[in-house]
Amino acid sequence: MLVNGLEAWVETPGGAVALSSQRYAPDVVHPDGADRIESFAAEPWPRWTFRMPDGSLIEHGVLVAPGRAATALYWRLHEGRGGTLA
Repeated sequence: MLVNGLEAWVETPGGAVALSSQRYAPDVVHPDGADRIESFAAEPWPRWTFRMPDGSLIEHGVLVAPGRAATALYWRLHEGRGGTLA
């Protein structure tokens, strides 16, 4: 099975906030999650940091075990208003 994309968002008291974006032909990008990327680091594994409208920081990472048919995705709240990620 091959996955070529996914949609990720955070539910907030003010509504859903996108963390992902998809590019559609030729100049359409939706939703606007890429606008929230504050930083990216490739080492030691790929990690994106998103700045939410309330100032919270959320880290998203991708872990792939060499030689294994498994991939793990995670999201972690770094700075926030006391909320949780579920």
